[in-house]
Amino acid sequence: MSINKYLVQSFVNDLLEGSPEDKLFYQNRIIDLLGGDSTLNVNNLPPRRGRADED
Repeated sequence: MSINKYLVQSFVNDLLEGSPEDKLFYQNRIIDLLGGDSTLNVNNLPPRRGRADED
């Protein structure tokens, strides 16, 4: 088995066996490494009510 295949297999096993916190860390790290934005998107918020929400 090549070293690259071993490293990938080891990484995948760590992901599968990790805690939810570990998985979230890896998720955000992978997104950052690929140049993405790891900020969570929030959906289904109520509509803004005007200037009172801007504080």
